[in-house]
Amino acid sequence: MFLLIILLSVAYYLTRGNKNKLEKVDIAKNNLVIKNFDLSKNLTDSQGFYRVTADIAKFDKNIGKSKLDNCSIEYKTDNTSATFHAAICTYLVDKKIILNGNVKGQINGVKISSGENGIFRYSFDNATGVMDNGVKVQGENVHITSEKAVMSRSHRTIEFISNVEVNYAY
Repeated sequence: MFLLIILLSVAYYLTRGNKNKLEKVDIAKNNLVIKNFDLSKNLTDSQGFYRVTADIAKFDKNIGKSKLDNCSIEYKTDNTSATFHAAICTYLVDKKIILNGNVKGQINGVKISSGENGIFRYSFDNATGVMDNGVKVQGENVHITSEKAVMSRSHRTIEFISNVEVNYAY
């Protein structure tokens, strides 16, 4: 009986010791993984801001670049309100954001989307965005499709390029 109690005690302490060990996580030096990523930044040239959110952000501090899963960007100034969403994004801090695949969004209430292979690149430096691989714009009475669209905040324009089709309801 005494031997059985000693054996059970040893087994208990051995299994208890394994529970206290930390799981080894392989993260490269200068890399950071953030769940529920949320970054807001004021714009220097106006009273606006932009906000980037994602379920998971994998950030490389050496190059200031993040890979984002299930990401969104919100952009707001005095005269522009925009939001965009995609499954995968690349964010270079204060430089640009690239949204990949089935991009959906809106600018001042006008819906903008891409196809399955769509790419939207926005540069914070010159306040321009380029959407490639199929663009659909839906306003109140107008539907526009094209292969590419170039958006300029400073000129307050969207230029549609290649295979442009405009359907307007009177």
